[in-house]
Amino acid sequence: MKLSKRLLRLLYPKVRTRVITPFLLAIILIAGVGVYTVTRLVAGSLQERFNNQLFDSANAASNTVVGIEAQLLAALRAMVFTQGVGDALTAQDVAQLDTLLRPIAANDTLDELNLYTTDGQGIFRLRRVGTLVASSLAFDTPDPLNVQAWSGAIRVANSEVDPLGDKFADLVSIEDVPYLFISAPALAEDGTVIGGISAGVRVEGFTLELAAQALSSVALLDNDGHVLGNAFRAVGDDLLQLDPAAVAALSATTEDTSPIVEKDLNGIPYQLLYAPFKVRSQQIGLLVVGLPTNFIVEQAGVSRDLTAALFAILFVVVSLAGISIARTITSPLKQLADTARAVMHGDLTKRAGVRTPDELGAVSQSVDHMIDELLGSKQQVEELYETQREIAAQREAVLANISDAVVVQDNIGAIVLANDSARALMQEFMNADEDKRLFFALLTPTTAPFEPRMVDLNAKHFSVLASP
Repeated sequence: MKLSKRLLRLLYPKVRTRVITPFLLAIILIAGVGVYTVTRLVAGSLQERFNNQLFDSANAASNTVVGIEAQLLAALRAMVFTQGVGDALTAQDVAQLDTLLRPIAANDTLDELNLYTTDGQGIFRLRRVGTLVASSLAFDTPDPLNVQAWSGAIRVANSEVDPLGDKFADLVSIEDVPYLFISAPALAEDGTVIGGISAGVRVEGFTLELAAQALSSVALLDNDGHVLGNAFRAVGDDLLQLDPAAVAALSATTEDTSPIVEKDLNGIPYQLLYAPFKVRSQQIGLLVVGLPTNFIVEQAGVSRDLTAALFAILFVVVSLAGISIARTITSPLKQLADTARAVMHGDLTKRAGVRTPDELGAVSQSVDHMIDELLGSKQQVEELYETQREIAAQREAVLANISDAVVVQDNIGAIVLANDSARALMQEFMNADEDKRLFFALLTPTTAPFEPRMVDLNAKHFSVLASP
């Protein structure tokens, strides 16, 4: 029984709860969906813009690579076609080579310049003094480099030509510092190849220039995954290094698209875009462009918090409005219910008293009118009852003053009234069954009212008269 009552109470709670709860649930649902949608839209929009920025940075870096390549090629052409370079190389006149080539190397901001013979033997070398200051005009002339291990330089020495021409690139580490070299053939007066000229730039400075142009962090990896240059702030080379298998997989992917990888670098979330690092259309490694993504999370969080705060305020406002509106419905209903319970328990003085100009007001007025009518009917019944009691009392008094036995019956013969004499006779004749039968026979309706009948009972003579 208690369980069924609890179940009914659960299924049919108070009207106030049934009115307010759907609004609150709807607001909570809308708020949740709104916060989720806004957060996703903001994060998605930021992510899309972020990806576009990564692609733009990668394009800017690639264009800078092309520009540096063009600068090296222009420097090589200027050196190759400078009058006297071929003769000085043939004569291995280091002083003349220094005089002819130093101005070009300074103007084109080369970090390394190396001239060699067709067998790869180094003849002359210029090296910019300093670290990464490309504007420095100070050069020294250390021992020249032998290039037998440089694949591109040897191809130049061997007079090889590919679809792009007779110039080739090499990534070379000199004293543990990586350099990018482009080599071009050195020609004699008759046009024969007498050696080669390799113009190089330091990859670290090269990488910093890429980062400056790309407006993002940039790193360069060789085909084995080793870091050649790193312009990531406070990020070590070991965090950017890849194994050869990963480089091979990414290199295969970059033929069709530029993959974006999420990676945590020193506690800062980054998105890294991998693109091919090509010189003379030959892929010599990977170009890595990265941007920190923490601002996306922060912006999404701010948008989420603002949206949540907005919906929280909306929730409070709607809740207060819903409660206020619900009270305009539930309060009159409660008054009506209280009035109905009071009337049920007999209190006809209770009134609903709702005077609103709506259906509830009309119902309240109808209920109050019915209570007034009921109260009037009750008062009439009480008055009639008192009147009947007075009449009955008067009748009792009249009957009590009659010495003869008087019995009043209803239409079916039931005794309604009897005076003391009649009750005494009934008591007297109740002891014997025959006398009892004869006595009640006297009370049967007669066909001749107002005519007395003579009856002998228990040796007594009675005159019986019946009247309607």
